[in-house]
Amino acid sequence: MKQEKISIIVSAYNVEKYIEKCISSLLKQTYTNFEIIVVDDCSQDKTLSLLKKMAREDSRLKILHNRENHGLSYSRNKALKEASGAYYGFVDADDFVPLDFYETLYTALKDQKADMSFCDINVIYEDKGNYQEKVALCEGKPTALHAINHGLAATCCNKLFKKEVFLYPFEDGKINEDVATILPIVIKAQKLAYTKDTYYNYIQHKGSIQNSSFQEKRFDIFDMVSLALDRVREEKDFSKIKECITWNQLMAVLLYAIPKFF
Repeated sequence: MKQEKISIIVSAYNVEKYIEKCISSLLKQTYTNFEIIVVDDCSQDKTLSLLKKMAREDSRLKILHNRENHGLSYSRNKALKEASGAYYGFVDADDFVPLDFYETLYTALKDQKADMSFCDINVIYEDKGNYQEKVALCEGKPTALHAINHGLAATCCNKLFKKEVFLYPFEDGKINEDVATILPIVIKAQKLAYTKDTYYNYIQHKGSIQNSSFQEKRFDIFDMVSLALDRVREEKDFSKIKECITWNQLMAVLLYAIPKFF
């Protein structure tokens, strides 16, 4: 099968503990026609120097640098402007993927003639001795509603997208930015391809955004849900989609945001 180019986008900020494992897992992919665009968001540790060292050893790794700290959305949007691939993938700088990750996602997308492909997520709890838990297992036909109900729809990191279906930028200055960008893409896609033959390794640790102390910005989720719904309001299953999205994101707030307050 001819390999079309994939642009893999990574935003990095103060991740010296994780960045080498993350980038190494990408550079060693069995799918070889790719570029990795890493945007360093003014890291104050050794992240940038480690990235530069790896870039000298492999020309597929491109490093961009923000002059000021702007956050995840700004960095991803900056990388998207530089991307030259026919497909987009995203990886968080403190996570890593199996070596056949993109080959498996690409094969599923092509074989099933889909607009995007996605897989399950393997959560690794660093503070529990790297205890691992597979979550959001998807069974049956991978419809948008099915993906939302299984918690697989909002994140961009367990997916591979055709360039032409990536319709929206990430909302600058917001957290939970994936909701307003990725959910509408999933819902509007003509066909989704799901594969159980690979998974995304998501590291849960104290320094991550989702595990940071309580802050009002956690309620950005409500703005992101509202924007996502505005973008899919004309879809034929909108009433079901609205109910499904609202319920799932409300549960996410109750589980991950509200407890941080107490």
